[in-house]
Amino acid sequence: MGGILQMFIQHRDLQWFAIVLVIGVIFVGLAYLFERVHSRKEQGKQEIRWMKTIAENVMDLILILDEKGRIQYITPSITRFLKYTDAEVKGKAILDYVHPEDKKSAVKGFQTGRENYGKIVGRFLHKEGYYVYLSAQIKHLYDERGKEAGAVISCQDITERKRTENRLRNLRFKDVLTGLHNRGYFEDQLPKYLKEEKNYPLSIVVGDIDDLKKINDNFGHLRGDRILGSVGKVLKNNCRKEDLVCRMGGDEFVMLLPKTQEDEARKVAERIEKDVCALGKHGMVCGISLGISTVTEPIINIEAMMEKADQNMYNRKNQRKKAV
Repeated sequence: MGGILQMFIQHRDLQWFAIVLVIGVIFVGLAYLFERVHSRKEQGKQEIRWMKTIAENVMDLILILDEKGRIQYITPSITRFLKYTDAEVKGKAILDYVHPEDKKSAVKGFQTGRENYGKIVGRFLHKEGYYVYLSAQIKHLYDERGKEAGAVISCQDITERKRTENRLRNLRFKDVLTGLHNRGYFEDQLPKYLKEEKNYPLSIVVGDIDDLKKINDNFGHLRGDRILGSVGKVLKNNCRKEDLVCRMGGDEFVMLLPKTQEDEARKVAERIEKDVCALGKHGMVCGISLGISTVTEPIINIEAMMEKADQNMYNRKNQRKKAV
């Protein structure tokens, strides 16, 4: 071994060969390393280009929020969805764009989705001042310490679907002859009226058209239907937006009047009876008898209240017959 080493030292050509060999290996290594770095940079640039392409062409509206619910990023589809630009919404709180009536359910949906994906369906403010329905999927983000760092939200526009649902719902809950809501709508909405303390005192007015069966028998159902339609308009014209006015079937009607004392409900009933009698000027000779019942404290069901109103209605009908 020592002899080989001595021979290597003595031959300068071999020394230069070794040096060149080492330098070549170094250059090859550096070239390989440079190629790897360059390749990764190009790959990174390509990935950025792909991400940008996806963001610019994605059909959904995607937002990234910080831990306080402020918009940090939003895809360009915001213009197609809501007409805003990126600059107009960036840094704003997402709740600023949610319809006031939907904020409570939006916050609830956001919080219940902390462990998995959450979902929100609600109305969002369009730049032109109206609201559109969006269905939003939420995924919460966390940092390396497990602390909440924000959320990613993916939205779809479901406005047309909601409009169709509302049209079908209106058809299901509308009475064709009078244009009022029907019994199904009354039963659907009643729990909401009973539950809210702000609705009390709560008054109910029930009534039916006097002798509608005789009118149908003597003049035909077409005349009876016209009377039903005219009486429905009288009821609607004498009630407020927050009142619930329904045709229960046949010649029966019911009105639920929130925040209305008994004496106020009686005045409403008197106006309605007077206006229905006035229909005789237009060839709609008929009358209506109404009964009232009022409760000042929240109740669970309305049966006793309805029974009292019905009894008052029959008493009123008898009074009207005696007066005639």
